[in-house]
Amino acid sequence: MKKKEEIFSRLIAENLKPLQGFVFKFLGDSSEVDDVIQESLLIAWNRFSQLRSEDKLIPWIYRIVANKCKDRLKERSRENAKLKSYAAEKSSEVVEAEDDTLLDKLKEAILKLPSPHQETITIGVLANLSSEEAAKKLNCSTNTLYQRIFKAKQFLKKRLGVQNG
Repeated sequence: MKKKEEIFSRLIAENLKPLQGFVFKFLGDSSEVDDVIQESLLIAWNRFSQLRSEDKLIPWIYRIVANKCKDRLKERSRENAKLKSYAAEKSSEVVEAEDDTLLDKLKEAILKLPSPHQETITIGVLANLSSEEAAKKLNCSTNTLYQRIFKAKQFLKKRLGVQNG
């Protein structure tokens, strides 16, 4: 393997913008994007010795980033629950749950996909890459990428209870 510093420099140079786009689409909050990416890259740096193949680096990084996003969403949910609890004590009004939206359910469903399908959705759909770039990062053909996206969408529809039609 090449030097760790070279690998990470290349990773950041080639993937920072797609990673930022992915985090923003996932969290919808630009103020958290750089923090999530920095935390994720630090985890990857510290656990780099666990990586078995440099070819798996990009999917591995996206998985770490997705897990960090999931942590942020859980943190938001806990904060919202605390605020709702406080509001319930101070008011008799029912506070609508923000995390019951379809978007939040979709994000949660993506995180529950099997690893290959999660990687396909995150890199092939959410990272703002062309089909060719996404296929290259996933080490597959564009045709395989489209098939994987189709299969991942089927999993998501089933998990969300969406009827085909």
